Amino acid sequence: MVPRSYLSALIFVLVTAPALATQITEVPLSKQVADADVIVVGHVDMVSMHGYFGQKIFDPDARTGPRIPNELRLHVTLDPHRILKGKLPSARIKYVLPLLKMWHNTLADAQSYYEEYEKGLRVFFLTSEMKPSDIASFVHFESEVPEIQRLVRTHSQK
Repeated sequence: MVPRSYLSALIFVLVTAPALATQITEVPLSKQVADADVIVVGHVDMVSMHGYFGQKIFDPDARTGPRIPNELRLHVTLDPHRILKGKLPSARIKYVLPLLKMWHNTLADAQSYYEEYEKGLRVFFLTSEMKPSDIASFVHFESEVPEIQRLVRTHSQK
């Protein structure tokens, strides 16, 4: 027979473990600027959701999050005249960028947030391969451009 204290401890661990599993540490903007190869303003044309096998999901209530295989993707058009750092590797300006799968989100909420707020304009922090430089924080508001430009200048002077 298992003592009650062991059983209570086991139940506590099983109940609290999922809450402790996913924590995203906020990376300072200065480090994000330093780590990105390309920083460019662009427009979110569309947000889509795809399932485990890549099938497109249209249900606005479909979710992402831990143990849910769905992935949100931003379909973006980058503005080659608004590059804040680096350079675009080609004349191509349309990209599909994945969002972090672990965030709890619905397709409808993501579409509203990325497509409508500030008319869909965002600042993207990317690698030289045009992938998110940090999957958890590669999209910023256009209103942050002055601070990002200041940090780019500061970083380039080092």
